[in-house]
Amino acid sequence: MTDASIQIKHLEERIAYLEEINRFTHDAVEMASSLGDFQDSINKLDEPLEILLETRKRLIKLIHFKATAFFLIRDTDSDFFLFDCKPSNYKDFFQRETDFLIEEGTFARAIDENRPVIVYNNDFSSQLLLHVITTVIKVRGMFVGLLQENAGDVQEISLGLLSVVLNKSANALECFDLYETIRSINQELADKVERLAESESELKRHRHHLEDLVAERTSELKTANEQLKAEIAERKRAWETSRKYEEKLRQSQRLQAIGTLAGGIAHDFNNILGSIMGYADMAIEAAGRDTRISRYLNQVMTAGRRAKDLVQQILAFSRQDEQEKIPVSVNSIVKEVLQLLQANLPDNISIVHPGENEPVTIMANPTQLHRIIMNLCANALHAMKDNGGELEIKVKESASPVPFIHSGDPDTPRDYIEIQVRDTGRGIDQSVMERIFDPFFTTKQQGEGSGMGLAVVHGTVKSLGGEITVESRKDQGATFHVYLPKPDERAAVEIEKNYEIKGGDERILLVDDEPDLVQLGVEMLESLGYSVVPAENSLTALELFEKDPKSFHAVITDLVMPDLNGIQLAKALKKIRPDMPVILCSGFGMRIEHEKAGKNGIDVILKKPLLKRDIDRAVRNILDRTNGKER
Repeated sequence: MTDASIQIKHLEERIAYLEEINRFTHDAVEMASSLGDFQDSINKLDEPLEILLETRKRLIKLIHFKATAFFLIRDTDSDFFLFDCKPSNYKDFFQRETDFLIEEGTFARAIDENRPVIVYNNDFSSQLLLHVITTVIKVRGMFVGLLQENAGDVQEISLGLLSVVLNKSANALECFDLYETIRSINQELADKVERLAESESELKRHRHHLEDLVAERTSELKTANEQLKAEIAERKRAWETSRKYEEKLRQSQRLQAIGTLAGGIAHDFNNILGSIMGYADMAIEAAGRDTRISRYLNQVMTAGRRAKDLVQQILAFSRQDEQEKIPVSVNSIVKEVLQLLQANLPDNISIVHPGENEPVTIMANPTQLHRIIMNLCANALHAMKDNGGELEIKVKESASPVPFIHSGDPDTPRDYIEIQVRDTGRGIDQSVMERIFDPFFTTKQQGEGSGMGLAVVHGTVKSLGGEITVESRKDQGATFHVYLPKPDERAAVEIEKNYEIKGGDERILLVDDEPDLVQLGVEMLESLGYSVVPAENSLTALELFEKDPKSFHAVITDLVMPDLNGIQLAKALKKIRPDMPVILCSGFGMRIEHEKAGKNGIDVILKKPLLKRDIDRAVRNILDRTNGKER
């Protein structure tokens, strides 16, 4: 069977399961709506057996039973006795199991809990469902059902409705007793009337008393019916909320799968881009800075940088782009974006931005935050381009967004900074709402958008540990809520200084599974004066190192490689020589925290594509630190 066949089979099974749940829910709601008629019907029955038979019909519609039995309590000795059983050939079974359950106290527990109790029978071959038949006045009996299915398959709503049916049945039995009492009293009063005319006043008093009892019971039944209706409405609301959560989870899983694919493509493209930009950078240096060839090569570098920005967008969507996070003023970024928008703002569109007195700061990359706000504002302006309107931006502190799918990390912040972007444009149709964050999905005309704007926003927000939600109705505008974690404390910002290439004469072990990148790295390092030993396989590199570990001064390795990846190779090298400096390079954008990287033997992390000065700075800094020199 092919993978596609297996997936289709799984989907068919899932659809069948959902149809079964839907059918059951429909039946349960229909059953619940008919409980009022059920109460009316059983109140009209003349015998307890008829009441219990009607009750059994309702119960077997809710839950599949192999057999059922009703045990009532004798008034003379207050003991349980088997009143009715169906099928009748299960009488001995129920009598035997009931004696055992009474002896071990299960019946007493079921009476105390007044809810469905599911237990195994004496030999653990099947499961029994017990539910007391009781009213507010007294316990009248016990229902015992032999389950046809596993208890785990019984729906919670079925158990709730079963309790309601049995409670109504108990009320009907009590009403039957009351009616019997009423008939007896009426007969007694009639006899007294015939015998004693003077007892008429007392007879009226009894009649009024009985009428009060009936009115009280009627009021109780009405209240119970109203409570049942409220409970059904609450369960429907809970089901609707659960359905919305499931839809959000499915969307998150779909975007995650697409992001994984995009990240893999970006990794391969980064390797190709590394060779192009690396050789172009070296060619410019070889040709001279002011020659015609260098001008041509500068155009190549410009195109390479644009391609690099495109890779960053893809990695931002796939949430694999780990950029340095620094304290960033949200208010300042919002003002920068609004200044850019004001320059070309149509006359029929106004911007509302209540200035925040207190500065609001988050940990992020300024370019990332600028990209989020600019994309959302650009979409808002596009939605109002025909009829005009109002664009409003608010920044405020907020609690955890709802619904919010947490990562499960106990350190996840509970306080957030909310950026709210609202427009009065044409809104978003509900039919496409769940697809707006998909890459390359757009409702704009051809040439007006690529469909990557909201996908990049979604990926960037997720990479910052945040959440984005949207509220919109067609022709009623849209409001996007961006929630970003509020930092606990400010971090120092290190400003990068201009760097001058230094070079050196040390011996470097270079490891990468891409031959083109190995050749490029050799030429870059040798042009800087270093002696290079290349290896296109991590196992080969490990063998070279094991032969003479003291001959190497540093190791530069790729992250994603067959056999041993860069982290595994670093661990193996550190076991042989703990003081060996290791530089990890990656174009995959994997998130590697520096603290964890250090524990795994990584001293420096570089992101591809690399230029000559990037490699020189990293190698020179780590070698100088190893040798005890100042940078």
